Amino acid sequence: MGNVEKKMLEVVYTSGTWDLFHIGHLRFIEAASRLGDKLVVGVTTDDFAASYKGIPPTIPFMQRRAIVAALRCVDATVPARFPLDIVPMVEYGITIRAVGPDYGGGNRQPRGHIETIEWMRDQGIEVVYIPRTPDVSTTLIKERIREVE
Repeated sequence: MGNVEKKMLEVVYTSGTWDLFHIGHLRFIEAASRLGDKLVVGVTTDDFAASYKGIPPTIPFMQRRAIVAALRCVDATVPARFPLDIVPMVEYGITIRAVGPDYGGGNRQPRGHIETIEWMRDQGIEVVYIPRTPDVSTTLIKERIREVE
């Protein structure tokens, strides 16, 4: 019998608020799923989102989590409770962390992302940046709604 080499399972983790779920969210999550064999998605809790955005999401946490969990490409969802939430990454054996282009920067990003990136790299977790879908965002949708009112 020859040496049989086992392929390591690539488990991807990404997280977001996913408020007013739109095509940009869907494309981002689908792109993250293509990076590995399994996809775990963190859904930001209402309290955490309000702590750095100033207001809670429009859609409550349990509903946002149910929407994300219903996607075929998502294998599991977990609550994302704070910026340095490494528990899901350890618990699920994450090998790849998919993030948006503004991860670690921007005035509405929670502090701690730079430290999290350093921790992930120390753990051998690959950090992959996924571009945004042009001309769509929850912020833009909310602005359009305000204009109509």
